[in-house]
Amino acid sequence: MDQRAALLRTLRREHGLTQQQLSERAGVSVRTLRALERDEVREPHLATLESLATALALPRGERARLLRTWAQVPMAPFERLFARTGVTDDEQVSRFLAEEYGKDIRYTHVSSRARISASRRMVECRYHAVILALEDGVRGTCLINAADPLVLPRVQLSDVHGCTVAGRREVPTLGLVIFGLQFARPLQEGESAVIDYTVLEPDDAGEPSHRVLRGSRRGMASLAVSVEFEAPPARLWQVTATAGREEVTGAVSREREPLVQLALKDVPPGSYGFAWDWEEPGT
Repeated sequence: MDQRAALLRTLRREHGLTQQQLSERAGVSVRTLRALERDEVREPHLATLESLATALALPRGERARLLRTWAQVPMAPFERLFARTGVTDDEQVSRFLAEEYGKDIRYTHVSSRARISASRRMVECRYHAVILALEDGVRGTCLINAADPLVLPRVQLSDVHGCTVAGRREVPTLGLVIFGLQFARPLQEGESAVIDYTVLEPDDAGEPSHRVLRGSRRGMASLAVSVEFEAPPARLWQVTATAGREEVTGAVSREREPLVQLALKDVPPGSYGFAWDWEEPGT
């Protein structure tokens, strides 16, 4: 048995508790506790371990020892994101995006193709990305997808390759659904993962779409953005967003084009893509 699982079982028995009793005290399911003690859960949520440590009333040294045994395996970004206790999802996500998101990786190549339906909503977006590890032991990343709060529960991922979906959380107040993506194996510094996935959104609810932006805080070697319209908008223009500012970087088009594409190389940090109006101003 792994030393981590053995330590948890020993601590429970030293405190004279059955698995059922510890489960009830910690608010952790018996199934999860049994899996931990059998070493069947390699990367438990930090919040789960903290709940068990609190339920066992461990002194500071033993508490740190329990948490440290699992900390030797780096936790995935999605698990770190929702590991804090006593903090709202909004606060956790805002802090994560500002301080932690993407610290251990760099998107080197990204391409996306969005489809806007005749009802003016984005219903599909296909992604291809090459992700470079900036440190050892990188196990995955997070997909942060903005969507109308009305449709968040119905946003789905399909055709996932090169990774698996390891978690999902909706944050309605921020209009976000967050997916944890775990790579096929941990990456070492300098190694890359190639992933593909498709985001699907419903076509029968929510506000019309008005922009598609893609990018990275670290910059990329290449970026390709395509938007396909079933019913083209009245006006469309290329935009760039950096440091919270969005500016028009391409001429306004009124050609009602069904497909627009953008291809960039040596891309600085920021977001790039298209914005559009469905009606001419004043109509």
